[in-house]
Order: sequence, then C-alpha cells, then structure tokens
Amino acid sequence: MDARAKVLFTQHQQTIFRRTDRLFALLLFLEFFFGIAVAYFISPLTWAGGQSSVHVHVWAAIFLGGTIVSLPIALALWNPGHVATRHVIAVGQMLYAGLLVHLMGGRIETHFIIFGSLAFFGFYRDWRVPITASAVVALDHFLRGTYWPQSIFGVLSPESWRWAEHVAWVVFEDIFIVVACRQSLKEMQEIAERRSFIEQVARERARDIAELEKVREDLGEALSAKDTFISICGHELKTPLTSMSLQTQLTQRTIRQGKEVSPERLGRVMDQTDHQVKRLLRLVQDMLDHSRVQMGRLDIYCEAVELRGLLVDVIERCQSEADAKGTTFHLLEGPLVWGRWDQFRLEQVATNLLTNSIKYGAGKPVEISVTGDGKTARICVRDQGLGIAPENLGKVFQQYERVGESKHISGLGLGLFITKGIVDQHGGKISVTSEFGVGSQFIVELPMELNHSVDGEGPSRSRREPYSEFIPAGRAPVLDPSPEASL
Repeated sequence: MDARAKVLFTQHQQTIFRRTDRLFALLLFLEFFFGIAVAYFISPLTWAGGQSSVHVHVWAAIFLGGTIVSLPIALALWNPGHVATRHVIAVGQMLYAGLLVHLMGGRIETHFIIFGSLAFFGFYRDWRVPITASAVVALDHFLRGTYWPQSIFGVLSPESWRWAEHVAWVVFEDIFIVVACRQSLKEMQEIAERRSFIEQVARERARDIAELEKVREDLGEALSAKDTFISICGHELKTPLTSMSLQTQLTQRTIRQGKEVSPERLGRVMDQTDHQVKRLLRLVQDMLDHSRVQMGRLDIYCEAVELRGLLVDVIERCQSEADAKGTTFHLLEGPLVWGRWDQFRLEQVATNLLTNSIKYGAGKPVEISVTGDGKTARICVRDQGLGIAPENLGKVFQQYERVGESKHISGLGLGLFITKGIVDQHGGKISVTSEFGVGSQFIVELPMELNHSVDGEGPSRSRREPYSEFIPAGRAPVLDPSPEASL
C-alpha cells in the first residue's frame, strides 16, 4: 500500500477499535447487573438451621463481578482504541462469562455465552483478541474442571478430559473467527487502496479543473487585452494617417484653386508628413519586435558599445519631446562603461525607458545613471511622476499592459514588453521599484561579457536608419525632394 492508503487503513482500524471497545463497555455493564439479578433470583439466601443470610453468590456477583468489569469499562471509556484496552476487555469478558456459568450452577446451556463472546470479538477484526480470550477460557476450564468441576460443569466428578473437549470446541470456533478477521483485514486494505486511488484521481481532476479555470481566465484576459490592443492600435495608426490625409487634402485644395504653395508651407507639410510616417514606422517596428520576442527570434548583433555615449545620443533624440512636456533629463557623472551588446537594441531599450519617463513623469526631472563593476553594467532611470500601484508592479512587463490612469496617454502597451525581451536576450534582467504617486525607478542589468549563446557578430546597425529594413534594397529614402533639401 502507498502512504495515503496506509493512513486510511489505520484510521479505519482505529474507528472500528474505538467503536467496539465502547460496545463491550456497554455489554459488560449490562452483564454486571444481569449477574446480580441471576444470583438474587436463583439463590438469594443461605440457611444455617433457622437462620438465613444473603447468599455468597449475591456477594460474589456484586464484588467479584464489579472487580472483573471495572477495569475493562474504565479503559474502554478513557483509552479506547489502544491495543491493551481490547485485550483487557477480552480477559474481563471471559472471566465474567465464567462467573455467570458458576452463578447458574454450571449449566451446559450457560457455556454458550463463551461462544457468543468469541463471536463478538470478531467485531474487532483483530485475530489476536479471540486468541487471548480463548487462552483465558482454556485456563479457566482446566483449573476449575480439575479442582472445582461442579462450578463449571455442574457435576462433582466429570470425566477428566471434559475440559479439553470444551476447549476443543472453542478452538474450532477460533479457526473460523481468525480466517474471517484476516479476510476482513484484506478487504479493508483493498478499500483503503481504492479510496486512496479515488482521492488521488479527485486531486488530479481538481488540479486539472483549477488549471483549466486559470487558462480560461488567462484566455479571457488575453482576449480582453487583445481587444484593447486592437482598439488602441487602430487609434494609434489612424491618428498619423488622419493627419497626413488632412495635410494632403489642404495642399490639393490649394493647388486646385490655382493658388501658389510657398516653399515654407510645403516644407512644413513635408516635415509633418515625415514625422507622421516615422511614427507609423515606429508602431510597425514595435509590432514586429513584439512578434519576434514572442517567438524567441529577436536577433542580437553584438559589437563594442559605450553605454554613456549611447544614452547621450538617445537623450538628444528625446529632448524635443521632453521639452514639450516640461521634462528635464539629468545624466549623472561617471566613468565610461564598455561592453559587447547590440547598440541598436539597447537604443530601443533606452528610448522606451526615457519615453515612458516623459509620458508618466508629470513634467518633473528624470535622473539617469550608468555604472559598471567589470561584470555587470547597470542603467537606472528614475522619474518623479505618477508611480505604479503595488498591485500593478507585476504587470508592467506584460504585453498590452498600460497600468494606471493611462487612457489619455498614447501607446500600444508593448514598449516594456519588448524592452524586457531585448534585455533577456542579452542575458540580463530588468526590474522596477515604485511608490504610487511618488515615482518609479527602472534598473537594467547587462552582463559586460556575453556568453556564446547570445554573443554573435553581425553588421553594425548603429549607423543605419532606424527603420531602414522597411526600405527596398538599392533605394535610398527620399524624405524631402525640394531643392532646399540638397543644401
């Protein structure tokens, strides 16, 4: 049997032992008063000439009988289920059965109480108990059959072997009781094993149901997030397209009316169109990177990179957006930090972190630091903005998640998900600490020497156009064909 089946089997046994102990306590209690009644009605008085007194059998039923039943009853009530209790009960029951045989004058019919008691001991389903009881019966029959035969057989001089005949019938009954007890134990073991198996199956099914419920909830959340993403994506894509469409319509209307379009106005239109096109390209790039991160196919091309200079470049690119929000960047002083990383991807990481600090920084200063200890490089970006609620900290790096009051803030909810994918692909880690309403701090840790699983050589992407992969090979991007653009 396995461990659980053994526990169930033991519990079942103990339940039976305790229940049977209490049943015998009740039986002994009733037998005690039955013995007194038998003694009183059969031989209430003893006579000496004209004088009478209470017969000794009555006193024997009260005092000797009380002595015999008191200990078994006490143990059954205060220590039920213990192995000693049931063996004491077996001894007490057989001694009191012998007393009843004596009180009834050794009548042969009274001996059936002995056989009945042996049958009752089968309730324990412990074959050792009837063996103990039978040993007491054999000893009692031998001693009284030899020295006081009238007490047990009702005659003064029975055959010398009569006690052995009685004991033989007791042994005959014991054989069946022992076999029945062993079969019952085997059935109890089988029941315990089946119950253990059923419990295991029930636990597995409950676990499967819980997992399915979790999957269902996750799917529901994913579908909800997908719907939200599609809605946001549609809005984010529609905004630049609408802007370009309006600019184009205004320009076309001006041309149709025969009015001259000034180079300044045309330049503004082209600048706005270029800005919106780049915005669209960024959205498409984010969606492509999101797909690559999900499939684990984000390419990393390693080269020597200096992080402080990289951050200076990214800060310059984000400065106009920061100025529009009233945000200032403070890059703390420190030594140069060199390592082998993918510069293009790390620029994405820095851009996402700084852009987030602008969006959620509430126009307050953003502190940036770069440190290295020879093994690990750390980039820390700390803002003093909205902060993140504790219950949302675990969600910030999940796809489509835009925690907090961010409905008025543009974005697809992919930036930090992609950022984490890039950092993970470098063998690093990213973490966030935040106090709601006070600000947030993002820490990126990168190994300064990449292992071979992510260290690869490839063409540098730090000097090419950020979205050059969307331009057909052999063609240069033309953003402003006006004569002024060549100056």
